[in-house]
Amino acid sequence: MEKTRIIMIGVPYLLGDLLESAIGHLSDVALVARKEDTTDAVDCVKRHKADVVIFRLSEEHLQSVCRPLLRAVPDLVVLSITDEDRMMLQCELRPRVVDCGEASVDALINLIRSHVQRRTK
Repeated sequence: MEKTRIIMIGVPYLLGDLLESAIGHLSDVALVARKEDTTDAVDCVKRHKADVVIFRLSEEHLQSVCRPLLRAVPDLVVLSITDEDRMMLQCELRPRVVDCGEASVDALINLIRSHVQRRTK
């Protein structure tokens, strides 16, 4: 089985280290890149053949970053942990932002898996 490829963009070091540690223990998911800012996000996603991108952006900024990504890679799963680290949001091609509930490492991993499973069916 091929691993789900994840990129973290704009995720602060402490939160990113926590997510990287949790993802590192999973057999079906791999963190393939970490990037500090959103510049050249489309190129980064294409270069690393990412399935999922995790941001830490406000809802207002997420939409402007999502559009070019999803136009370039329509089946990409784009998730963001809000600035307050309490909620996760998903941006879809429609484009719309979906409230995914309280943020936790387990909830994020379950959300990633559910989207990848839906895409591969």
